[in-house]
Amino acid sequence: HFQQAGTDGERAADLQAAIDDPAVKAIWCARGGYGTIRIMDRVDLSPLLHTPKWLIGFSDVTVLHSALTNLGVASLHGQMPFAIGAKSQACRD
Repeated sequence: HFQQAGTDGERAADLQAAIDDPAVKAIWCARGGYGTIRIMDRVDLSPLLHTPKWLIGFSDVTVLHSALTNLGVASLHGQMPFAIGAKSQACRD
């Protein structure tokens, strides 16, 4: 949907589904972009207080890191899959 992987509602629902799914142990954001701030008011991060999982990414994903930090939930500010092939072996490891 334009520059995003879907509408704001679709992306918020996908993120919420990953947060709520007990089988999901980590959420590794594929790429950044300006759209994360647009869905923050639609996502309930509180389940992560009871069932934490890693959120991994950087760039625009930093808004999620900040929200998790405010809740006291750890996250990983790290490489995203979209460009990992061009990174050093140390980064890929």
